[in-house]
Amino acid sequence: MTKENSRKIAIIHGGVSHERDKSVLYGKTISKIFKDAGNNVIEIHLHPNGSWTKDGKIENLENALNDIPNVWNALVGEDGENGLVEQLCAKCKVKVLGHGSLHTELSANKKKIKDTLKQHKIKSPYSKVLSHKNINSEELKHAYQMVGLPMLLKPVQDSGGRNIFFVNNFGEYTNAVESIFKLGKEVLVEKPIEGKHISCFVFSHKGLLHAHVYSEEKLEREEFLQVRNEALFIHNTLAFQHHVKYDFVMRPTPNPSPAGRGAVQNNFYLIEANTHSSLLHDEVGEIFKKGEVSLSEYLLGKIV
Repeated sequence: MTKENSRKIAIIHGGVSHERDKSVLYGKTISKIFKDAGNNVIEIHLHPNGSWTKDGKIENLENALNDIPNVWNALVGEDGENGLVEQLCAKCKVKVLGHGSLHTELSANKKKIKDTLKQHKIKSPYSKVLSHKNINSEELKHAYQMVGLPMLLKPVQDSGGRNIFFVNNFGEYTNAVESIFKLGKEVLVEKPIEGKHISCFVFSHKGLLHAHVYSEEKLEREEFLQVRNEALFIHNTLAFQHHVKYDFVMRPTPNPSPAGRGAVQNNFYLIEANTHSSLLHDEVGEIFKKGEVSLSEYLLGKIV
């Protein structure tokens, strides 16, 4: 790859989901950052009707990627997590300046990430999965009995906190299952965990991992350090190499060991790992505004 070509970058933004506006602002902002640094920036936009344009001209996405060496996927939420961009980039031999298709798919699919977490003995809420392809009344009742009330129902693959149902009886349960099936998606039936809701944003910059913990609830210093260490452990265990927002519930439980009898230990349950959050908005945006690494430094550090 020539030096000139290495500085050619496509920024993909837009979308068909409710997070489209957030993606457009995010994409336009980072396009300016790359342009101001002397890079040749091409903007690829996903329109609400599902069509694509490359610098304003209608184009098939795969064809649009053929002469592009680098891509930054600024699609957020479900548009970013469906893995389409990463899969086509792999097919076209385009470098993604972020997560590849395997990590994108892992974080987006709640069943896959739960199975992976279980292999590494990392806690997540107990759950069952229902598929509309082979569902019957016995499977429906079995999941209901195994998870128990109250329960949360959500699509296995979705984002943005939508289509989540808090269920207190069997009637609500069957209605929620039917609502999610109508979306054409599998259902995750999950046992909610009571405790403190805490997030940790982890990103890699110049070979170093940075972890920022935040919560609407007051955290003791020890809790702060514990959740940071838990997020870093998961990040390294699952071999994520870019940025991930981890959402946890921390639940204090009595220490079962004889030596620790009477004491309380904190257990952390991973709720979600988001690889495609906007780096411009909400708490993540504040991290880059106020932290030791600016958004410009982080983005430009991906160009080698």
